[in-house]
Amino acid sequence: MNKVAIVGAGVIGRLCAIELADSCSIDLFDKQDLSITNACTYTGAGMLTPYCELDNSEMSIFEMGQLSIDYWQALNDQFDCGFKKSPSIVLAHQNDQSTLSMFLSGIEKKLGQNVFENLDKAALHGLEAELTNFSSAYLSPNEAQVDNRLFIKNSSDFLANKISFKNESVDPAELSGYDWVLDCRGLAAKDALPDLRAVRGELIYLHAPDVSIDHIVRLMHPRYPLYIVPRADDIYIIGATQIESHDMSPPSVQSMLELLSAAYSVHSGFAEARLVDVSVNCRPAFPDNLPRVSIDNSLIRVNGLFRHGFLISPVLAQTVADLIHGRELNNKMKEFVSVL
Repeated sequence: MNKVAIVGAGVIGRLCAIELADSCSIDLFDKQDLSITNACTYTGAGMLTPYCELDNSEMSIFEMGQLSIDYWQALNDQFDCGFKKSPSIVLAHQNDQSTLSMFLSGIEKKLGQNVFENLDKAALHGLEAELTNFSSAYLSPNEAQVDNRLFIKNSSDFLANKISFKNESVDPAELSGYDWVLDCRGLAAKDALPDLRAVRGELIYLHAPDVSIDHIVRLMHPRYPLYIVPRADDIYIIGATQIESHDMSPPSVQSMLELLSAAYSVHSGFAEARLVDVSVNCRPAFPDNLPRVSIDNSLIRVNGLFRHGFLISPVLAQTVADLIHGRELNNKMKEFVSVL
């Protein structure tokens, strides 16, 4: 049985542990405890939206995302990670219809076909009766979400008797006594991956009992496109920002005003919502915004998940498991794997 060290308990580190726990002896290291409240995984919105993300990503991200939806659904049968089929409703105010048209045409060009269902007023309000500020929208196919914070909690419990967790800060390159070492540290790996950069994201958690929305909603806008992700107990995640910065300070007044004003423009019930949490983190990305799996003898580094952590981690974790067990790689993943 291989002895494997995994450094980094974010989504990719945890999924690697889940993939390997029944066939390997696993030590999982992280400088935080397993609640990882300062990690990107805690800050993320858990959206599994390969069609909508295709607006600003490569086809490879789309293909990985499609495979990952089935993975998350199967994982949800093992423990509750809040998986929910949730096609996105994409809409825009009248003055921003050109931005919406560009979004749709860009995705259609990449896929070679139009995959979004045009919703007239009756169809839209049949799906979401409270989106009364809009008379039309588009529905994306086969998308979903997981509850990232529920995943953190329940994956910790799921792994408790399968692996050994070590609350330590370690350098993966200096670990010895393991058959394989996995570096899943995100931005903390910049010492070994100098072209890694930080991309800041900001999210607001609102308790909004006056709002009833079941689908992920994307509001197109040339300056602050917005997503609204519904969660249990009248919680909604509001997000949009993507800033090229390693700044981990709290959000600015301007960015909060823009996010909240945009949410209010979608549904007036957000006016009486209560701020539950404001979360900021910086996501790791390479210059091409694509992930990398690099192998240096027995050290495997997985990084560069950018804004697609939950969307692509399952396929990356399966790729790592294939490498460790000497299995043939998925052809679509070979382009992301390099041997140093």
